[in-house]
Amino acid sequence: MKISIMKTILKSISWRARVIILLLIISHGLTGQDQQLTTLNGKPYAAVIDIMPQLCLGAYDLQKVENNIALLADLGIKRLYFVVCPPGYPCFSNPWIALMPPDNDCGNYALESIVALESPNLVFCRYAKQYGMEAIAVLKPYEGGGNATIPAGANFFWEAGGRHACVGGDRIHFDNLLARHPEMAVQRKPVPDYEKHVSQPFRRLELVFCLDDIPSVNRGPGMEAVPGNYRLEDHPVEFRLWASRDNGSYAAVEQEYSVSQQIEYREITSVYGKPLYPEKKRCRVVEISGFELGEQVDYLAVTLHGD
Repeated sequence: MKISIMKTILKSISWRARVIILLLIISHGLTGQDQQLTTLNGKPYAAVIDIMPQLCLGAYDLQKVENNIALLADLGIKRLYFVVCPPGYPCFSNPWIALMPPDNDCGNYALESIVALESPNLVFCRYAKQYGMEAIAVLKPYEGGGNATIPAGANFFWEAGGRHACVGGDRIHFDNLLARHPEMAVQRKPVPDYEKHVSQPFRRLELVFCLDDIPSVNRGPGMEAVPGNYRLEDHPVEFRLWASRDNGSYAAVEQEYSVSQQIEYREITSVYGKPLYPEKKRCRVVEISGFELGEQVDYLAVTLHGD
């Protein structure tokens, strides 16, 4: 009977919840006995439900929450740790774990889930208590949001966390606390002589495009190398320069400027200036120069037209 119920419930929940449940089955068995939860190696562990990612992974309603809790109770779980949604539903460190419009193409169901449950934290805890479990709420202050920046003047459907001016536009997705006190958010390290540097006019811009292979990292996609006989004249590209005061709207630069290109080997570094590969990579290096844009321009953009 338990096996039949379990199969039915597994079909209705997200893959992440299935993995957690299957691990519980392997280590704890289906006896329902009150015993210490241990791995196959004998190490103790706890049952945890990270609520916000669950809401994103699938459209939750009361029945699905109860199914999750009922299955864990049937496995003999007596204590559940809930990583609760911070007040205001901010964006987490992963930008996909956030509120998105209901017509999104990302497979995110957070908004639908919250509308159906009204108070997800309360619903999960209530069912845990209903099934005789001890419920412990865990709130992670570093998941207070502010994980996204939108251009100045851009529209966004969820602004409960406010809009806070920053480099590049407005910071959004804060929780309720940081929305009221953005000064308490994580700050960037001070840049020596920052105002002196940013007040200088733009006179030159360099773009570097790697032509050699870029291996995949952390399961992310890699990039194959272009053929060794790659020549600039075989792949003409027009580079157009644009300028903006606030990174919201851009206008074409009317000053004359020149564009020069060449293929050379460059060291590929991280944003911290550390080399990413032991050898230099073949690159298409583009230099745009011969212009001077002063106080009214804080951002530049380049569009590419051609092959």
